[in-house]
Amino acid sequence: MFISPMLLETAAVPFSHSEYIFEPKVDGHRLIYSQQSESVRLYTRHHNDCTRQYPEIQLPFDHDIILDGEIACTDPTTGLNDFEAVMSRFSTRQHTKVVQLIKMLPATFAIFDILMYTRPGSTQPSSSGTQSNFTHPKATFK
Repeated sequence: MFISPMLLETAAVPFSHSEYIFEPKVDGHRLIYSQQSESVRLYTRHHNDCTRQYPEIQLPFDHDIILDGEIACTDPTTGLNDFEAVMSRFSTRQHTKVVQLIKMLPATFAIFDILMYTRPGSTQPSSSGTQSNFTHPKATFK
């Protein structure tokens, strides 16, 4: 399942307010993580499937979920996001090359929002709203 993400908008002047959460800029590309019936698919914001490019980004949840975030690669020497590296990962389709790049250019998924999830024991999906409390063995989203 694909849900279109909220996109960046240009503002005339800088904005700051204590009632809003501001997130750091991650220099990668937008990624929608969709798990439906234990099947995980990864999509760009334009609905292009990129699951095979990032096999290490498989967070098995106990329920259906759709996450919105940014996929990035970090330069191990500088600790900075490397946009060219993530574009190299994105453009690679051949499985053997993808496996090599996982070691050379590991990807990180920075999660911005939980777009949809089905609570364990529930049959009805929920739209969570931005910055909902949620836990996973590998990460905590609050």
